[in-house]
Amino acid sequence: MPSPSRAPPRTHRPPSTPPLRRRKVPPPASTRVPSKRIEATFGFIDLAGFTALTETHGDDDAADVAARFAELTRAALAPGDRLIKTIGDAVLVASPSPGAALDLVERLLNSSAADKSLPSLRAGFNHGPAVEREGLSSIEKSIPLQTYRRES
Repeated sequence: MPSPSRAPPRTHRPPSTPPLRRRKVPPPASTRVPSKRIEATFGFIDLAGFTALTETHGDDDAADVAARFAELTRAALAPGDRLIKTIGDAVLVASPSPGAALDLVERLLNSSAADKSLPSLRAGFNHGPAVEREGLSSIEKSIPLQTYRRES
């Protein structure tokens, strides 16, 4: 006589533990910061040859170089400039105008040229409208400016 087929055992959760659900709860309306449109120049500046530097000198030395670059970037900021974030060996910055962004790059190039432990810098900038919410910006459209490179 064939044996009756059995259903797989059910996983049972005791009634006292509700199922786990992840829901993103928005902050109360009174604490939300409204977004606003801004016009800004956004720049991405990184260290040329950082992967080769890491392979040659190791992770610890490369991390020190990246930290030094971030420090120099903070020191080069003028009123109105912002360091949005550091990303490994790169920084994302914002300036109120293309002229202010070029001044920032010039200050950063001069300070990095004085620091012989840093490799060459590569920079790209875009200017255009953006939406700013809670202090963070996202680019809607951008107009390419120019890429600058300092060779050692």
